[in-house]
Amino acid sequence: MKNLKKLFLSLFVTVTAVVSCGDPELPFEIYDTMKTGGYARLMSQTGEFNYFDQANSKVTLEVEYYDKNKGQDIASYAISVEYIDTKTKGAKNVAKKAMATIESSAFATNSDGYLSSTIEIGFAATMTLLGQGVADIDGGSKYRYHMVITMKDGTTYDAATTDSNLESSSPFSALFQKDISIVCPSDLAGVFSSTGSAKAGSNWPGAGQATSGNFEWTATPEGNLYPVKGGDFSYGAYKAVGYSSVPAGTLKNQDACGVLSAVGSSQWGEVYTFAAVTRQADKKVMYIDWSNDYGEAGEVYLTRSDKDWPDLSN
Repeated sequence: MKNLKKLFLSLFVTVTAVVSCGDPELPFEIYDTMKTGGYARLMSQTGEFNYFDQANSKVTLEVEYYDKNKGQDIASYAISVEYIDTKTKGAKNVAKKAMATIESSAFATNSDGYLSSTIEIGFAATMTLLGQGVADIDGGSKYRYHMVITMKDGTTYDAATTDSNLESSSPFSALFQKDISIVCPSDLAGVFSSTGSAKAGSNWPGAGQATSGNFEWTATPEGNLYPVKGGDFSYGAYKAVGYSSVPAGTLKNQDACGVLSAVGSSQWGEVYTFAAVTRQADKKVMYIDWSNDYGEAGEVYLTRSDKDWPDLSN
């Protein structure tokens, strides 16, 4: 069950404390003399890359720079970008290319006393940098931006050298990597009923348990991201197998020009994947085959009464 995760952590801490009681005192490094790094924190994001309006589309990121001296030890913040083709399975991929470097002299101090930057990333500018025309991009594919912090002592930090918790945990929101999908106008918010079942998984009891319920996808300012109102990204499967809680966290359904995917993570850090997304012959019914990286899975039929589902895929 889900609470086993927390139980195992508590047991580990307890056992570690007991074993440590008899250990000899070891020298430790005073924090003020320790070598520490820095990162940029994503404070807000606005805008989108609209497939139908490339010239005017942009995404604006507001970031704050963090280190033990409120960003004063950071020398620069470099951005590079690659194109990831998810529509034709990599045929149009474009390798990573350097885009811009923001020197510390361009940082501004915000109202909280931290150094910060407003970063505008243009759709057309990104295409030009990577040598792309309209025929080279597809709705549902994405650009992946990579960020590197360089400290004034010459050390560097990026996604490969930073603990993933800094990036995925909302208190930190460390911005070392950012995916921006090419989207089309989307309107999936609404109420629907569901039927389905839990599927076999490595950490999943009661496979085959029937699921049902009523759910709602709510609209968000991003326009193409839809959280499940009240949580439960399993659409009843967690309750069917006996769990007392449901997966929520930052999980959302993303509609990128008809390609539906799960973004974000549950409150336990689980990432979800859709193996199949198919509108049925009855266009008010959509089938989703989902799983997560903890070993849980299920399938569900979502039936709405207000309108037809668009022809979505995974």
